[in-house]
Amino acid sequence: MENREFNPTLVKEIMLFNQQISDLQLKILTTYQLTLSHFNLLLYLKEKSPLSLKQLTHLTQTEKSTLSRQVTNLMAQQWLMKEQTLDKRVYLIHLTSEGLEKLAKIDIEFNDTWKTLFSAWPEDEQQLLFILLGRINRNFKN
Repeated sequence: MENREFNPTLVKEIMLFNQQISDLQLKILTTYQLTLSHFNLLLYLKEKSPLSLKQLTHLTQTEKSTLSRQVTNLMAQQWLMKEQTLDKRVYLIHLTSEGLEKLAKIDIEFNDTWKTLFSAWPEDEQQLLFILLGRINRNFKN
């Protein structure tokens, strides 16, 4: 593949897009009193629940003390609960039913925002963006 000229304006647009997505996420998550790290933790638990603190530490690559504070905070907000195992030193952490409901609402808010954003785009432009983003993502993996 031939080397092409680098376009710094393209990188600036990508960085602006990334910042706008981050701002959007923060706006939605703030209404639920969540940080992005809290949200990511909830998503891990949604997919792989229940997990011990040790398992979560390994999965998230987060210090145990930091993760413990996050879990405690999310438990106080009714997102998570702990269940003691037969080994009294180990607790399994999982989402509460209220936490699952709130995550579903967040998902709807994110989806509604994307629908609004892309509603004016023709199908072929959406497909082109899909292809180009896929190409970028594949390049990151290589």
